[in-house]
Amino acid sequence: MKDLSHNKNNNKWFSGKVLKIIQQHDLIKSGEKVCVGLSGGIDSTVLLFILEYIRRFSFLKFELSAIHAQVYAQNDTSELKKYCDFLEIEFFDISINKTNLPVPDKGICYTCSKLKKGAIIEFLTNKEIKKTAFGHHADDLTETLMMNLDYHHIVETLKPSTYLDKNDFTIIRPLLCLTKQEIIKLHSYFDLPTFHINCIYEEKNRREKYRNLVKNINADFPDFSKHTAEAFLKSFNV
Repeated sequence: MKDLSHNKNNNKWFSGKVLKIIQQHDLIKSGEKVCVGLSGGIDSTVLLFILEYIRRFSFLKFELSAIHAQVYAQNDTSELKKYCDFLEIEFFDISINKTNLPVPDKGICYTCSKLKKGAIIEFLTNKEIKKTAFGHHADDLTETLMMNLDYHHIVETLKPSTYLDKNDFTIIRPLLCLTKQEIIKLHSYFDLPTFHINCIYEEKNRREKYRNLVKNINADFPDFSKHTAEAFLKSFNV
């Protein structure tokens, strides 16, 4: 893993793009506390790296931490903590399955996601942190759009920022301006760690169908996800 150091070329490559979306959509204010949902996948791993880079080397100064939540599957998270220690970021590790929650026969991923989100919001609110960042990217935005068009018959997708008025809490997605391929390149170039956080209950759901659809479209029309995300980011800023 390479040391976190300033390089002016990084502004053209990734930090300028992410900082632009942060400014345009008012995702992070100076002095705020922001906690990254660190799942162990490369998206959240790269997100944490980018936000720490911006926090250190840009004009935008804010407090940054990371959180990992587990429900049904329990994994060793010591490597996640080592990564956060390397970046000098506080790491929170929470487990929800303290009462032997029954594993649902169907929809386990949906159930797990809802439980994690609720637990993260409750935990961070108690820490006086009112904002969490997730690693959703341009391909996720496009997949969600396709799924909503086809399955729910609505034109709706991921937003840069979602305010939950019930909890007075905000979820932000600073990586919507980057494609999955760009994230993979960043992960490789900076030699960021690969974590083996697996779930024995993981199921194949309908999103997999739309993920493959978007991959096929991008193969025939390069930058389709990128251009789709750019179009929606403009509309969210109107």
